[in-house]
Amino acid sequence: MNILQALKKIKHNDRKIAKIQTRISKWCSHEDNVEPAYDIKVLMQSVTDLLVFKAHLINAIRRANVSTVVQYKDKPWSLDMLIGHRTTVLPGRVATLTLLRRKEKERGFGVSNQNDPVKMLLNYDPKERDKELDAIEDEMSNIDTILDETNIATEVME
Repeated sequence: MNILQALKKIKHNDRKIAKIQTRISKWCSHEDNVEPAYDIKVLMQSVTDLLVFKAHLINAIRRANVSTVVQYKDKPWSLDMLIGHRTTVLPGRVATLTLLRRKEKERGFGVSNQNDPVKMLLNYDPKERDKELDAIEDEMSNIDTILDETNIATEVME
């Protein structure tokens, strides 16, 4: 089974778990003169079994991500490192770069006490910021492509 198939099984299991949990919630109590529609203990065990299987699949995917190495930026990267870079480092850089914007309107700057206009100076180059944001978006797209291709080809370690 490859990583993509394992991810699909996890998603399918999550739907099964939610369905069984709905039944548990609905049928956890019943009237004295009515037989319950489901055996709650069996349903609880089913959820536990599905959760154990999900944990097994997640662990297998993690092991595959750590042991699978791909070339990125002319260096070997494990899938685990690449995923971390894509989900933590790059979004953090985007969030930081988006902080670079003019503030005088928000903070009431731009007018001195004598109502004389004050010149606002930027401590960054908006064009450079935009270029860097575009480069990060391209990098994210490239990583997504690598991960998509690798998820199809990489077998999980069961």
